[in-house]
Amino acid sequence: LGLGLVGNLAGQVFRACGYRVKGYDTNISRRRLAASFDIEVLSDLEELSCEKTLPALVLECSGTSAGFQNACRFVRIGGEVVMVGLPPRVDDNKTTSVMHEVFCRQLTITSGLEWRLPLFAPTPEGASIIRNIKTALDWLMQSRISTEGVAKSVSPFQVAQAFVSLHSQDGPLSYIFDWREARDSHT
Repeated sequence: LGLGLVGNLAGQVFRACGYRVKGYDTNISRRRLAASFDIEVLSDLEELSCEKTLPALVLECSGTSAGFQNACRFVRIGGEVVMVGLPPRVDDNKTTSVMHEVFCRQLTITSGLEWRLPLFAPTPEGASIIRNIKTALDWLMQSRISTEGVAKSVSPFQVAQAFVSLHSQDGPLSYIFDWREARDSHT
């Protein structure tokens, strides 16, 4: 849930790992971009309730309280919700209904905080931040994960326009500030 930068890349990573991935975002351009990476996109979350079985794992990447509520609502009984996006604040009126969903549906809630892993693994096959970075770079080089259309390279002098675009969600999911473009624009 949530197909911004984090949700889009998470969907691609899980697809590369062999998961059947379905994604949803209220923003249609984000849904279109995710679909271009072979992520099955839902036009409405209620489509999940029509399926025979709900997913066993839901990644909540929107960082909203509503997204977390929906993640708890649309995961199967005994399933797992991973909070990748952190809600800016919790609304106490909504907390009670979420607590009911978690308790009655026997859900496991996990944080997506990557820094809980050690920087270096004690063994070569152990999980670590460095190993994950190496895997991510390998997958980018092998085109298992794509950033095509996800980011736009712009001059650092365009920072204000980039932030307006990110806030309004009408442009790419991210920007790369390239000083070479700043040099080229002032020559």
